[in-house]
Amino acid sequence: MKGMLFEIIDPMGRRESVSVEGGRASIGSASHCDVRLPLEEAGAEHVRVTLDADQLVFQALLAAPAVTLEGAPLAAGALGRGSELCIGRMRLRASPIFEPGAAPAGTSRRSGRPLWQPALGLCLLLALVLLAARRRAASGDPPMDPELALFSRLAPSCPRQDPLQALAFARLERDLAESQQERMPFVVEEGVSAVDSFETAAACFQSGGSAALAQQAAAAAERLKGALEDDFRARRLRLSRLLLVGDRELAQADVTWLRALLRGKSGAYVRWLESEAQELGAGGAS
Repeated sequence: MKGMLFEIIDPMGRRESVSVEGGRASIGSASHCDVRLPLEEAGAEHVRVTLDADQLVFQALLAAPAVTLEGAPLAAGALGRGSELCIGRMRLRASPIFEPGAAPAGTSRRSGRPLWQPALGLCLLLALVLLAARRRAASGDPPMDPELALFSRLAPSCPRQDPLQALAFARLERDLAESQQERMPFVVEEGVSAVDSFETAAACFQSGGSAALAQQAAAAAERLKGALEDDFRARRLRLSRLLLVGDRELAQADVTWLRALLRGKSGAYVRWLESEAQELGAGGAS
């Protein structure tokens, strides 16, 4: 077996595919997970998946949000087999990926095709991969662009000087940040705006004399900022690998996501993304 393929369907019906090599995969919101889900929809490491012969075995690691497998609840610590998994509002369809020429247990590998046909297919596939790698090498690696940052190093200040007005404005900014964070799984750039709103709320709570609420808002900003920066680094690395092996479909999804996250920014990496978007035909941010 080669690995596993996951089709992820969000509450709006949008789909994304993720392939994982090997016989184990983790699903959750943490940066180390093989299948990343939105922070609001899953725990850090929510489900573990293993390949057993030709079947997928799922183990729920957390009780909330609830996990169902093939429509039946999967309790924390329990094991189950299947392919249709739900974590909260997220749906995942999983299937094993077999090596070329391999067959699931209990199936016959005999065929009426001449033996040279599979070999020819493998040669053609290898040639396509090599051509993609040469194109990538000729066009150069993505620029590192060390100056590119998702967030400003300077925290925003409160635009209200009067303490009572500052407190009122802080509450508005906090509510706005929470709404933006809820929309982030569907519009990723809302996460960047939510960080700014949380930081503005923290500054205004501080100006209004509410240190405890200021600390809460600042902590929310840092958690969200860390999650987005982890996602940003992971997507950049994965995109380089996808382009190297010529996986255009998954590369399109990452290019669209990264362009949306970096909307309004400039630099060598942003210009490179625009060029890749045109070549791949990726939609999304403009």
